[in-house]
Amino acid sequence: GVSYPRLSPYLCRRLADHTSDAVGFAEVFMVHELPADLIEPFVLRAAKVNQPKWPMLVRRCFDDDRFRALGVYVSLTHAAPPQDLLASALDAAGDYAQAVDTWCLRDEVPQATLRRMFCAADPRVAVAAAIGHWRLRAIRRVGGEAKKRCSSCGGEVVINAIVCQMCMSILNVKKYKESKFVDGGIAHGRWIENGRRLYNEWRRAILRAPADATHVSQHDEYWLGEILSRNSGLAEQWLVSKFGRGKGDPGASWGVDGIAIKIVSLLDSGQRARVLATLRPDCHSDKLVKGLVADDIDLYRELLEKRDLKECHLAPLAGKPSEGWRKKALVVLDKGYSIDDIVRATFGRSYFWAGTVSEMWAGWRQAFESLFGDADQRIACIGKRGAEIAGERERHKLGIERQQDVRGW
Repeated sequence: GVSYPRLSPYLCRRLADHTSDAVGFAEVFMVHELPADLIEPFVLRAAKVNQPKWPMLVRRCFDDDRFRALGVYVSLTHAAPPQDLLASALDAAGDYAQAVDTWCLRDEVPQATLRRMFCAADPRVAVAAAIGHWRLRAIRRVGGEAKKRCSSCGGEVVINAIVCQMCMSILNVKKYKESKFVDGGIAHGRWIENGRRLYNEWRRAILRAPADATHVSQHDEYWLGEILSRNSGLAEQWLVSKFGRGKGDPGASWGVDGIAIKIVSLLDSGQRARVLATLRPDCHSDKLVKGLVADDIDLYRELLEKRDLKECHLAPLAGKPSEGWRKKALVVLDKGYSIDDIVRATFGRSYFWAGTVSEMWAGWRQAFESLFGDADQRIACIGKRGAEIAGERERHKLGIERQQDVRGW
């Protein structure tokens, strides 16, 4: 028969809106094993109007793999769910983290439940709720707009904002303004305290992210980068929680490293120094170390004094020679590192380029050749050695590329 368009879900939504026995419909549909999207309107209707048997109906959903996601959704979005249903939903919600993010983004989760989710035992639930809530509430900043601190939670907002949008879930702007002038400011104080409490619970959830450091989804990697890039204080705390001594997961995936690289450039020198001071020896993140040091010579000297971070000592040199690189190279030479050590560190471990590979190595050769006339002979020697290596690789790739041009492979 004809299977498209499938209007059954639409029909069930209309039926649910006009029936006084939504529980009965749902039970019959479950017995006959109809799809979850046909049962959903009746379960939602029963919960919305608080029909007597709706909690029992949701418990049946939890007991059936086909309807468990529906049970989680109804329990988390209900205005006042029974505590046993809410506990069951929080236990199961980790398997539906992407959906949890979406429900919070759509503003379907009540504030009390949202706070429970921020503090959930399963970090997948806490992180998904925190990301979804931020996506709904946070102000998106553009360009070089002036910033100030949110008077409720302390996060960064644009200069003309009263409070950040994330705090708007509990702060009504009109009431917020009025509260400053009534009850001697007592009401205002309550609004502020509520905002800070929400922010602190949300912040703790973000610091648990990612929920699984060994596998970071592109979704979480992107949004965590966005969140942390808009709050340098939180970014510092997150970096310490992931790369600090006695913390984090040594087996963390490249996704965690990618988030760190994205946000490290936003830290000021004091924040970078504090993060560097806490780095654990097995952090295995040369790019993070390079970002923390940047072109700060004093900070580089501090790194070189840390014997437990010896494997990272030369990480800040990675990249084509420049004026900032030269200053760091002189510091490293004074510490006794050899010319070959510095050349190897400068080439680094990974490359990004446009065009042919030979053109990429030609760029490296030219960068090293710019050091030939340096006043410090040690730097000039580095230039000669680096240009020699880069030139060899350039010629090798040119030969391969000519062969490909002639033979097509």
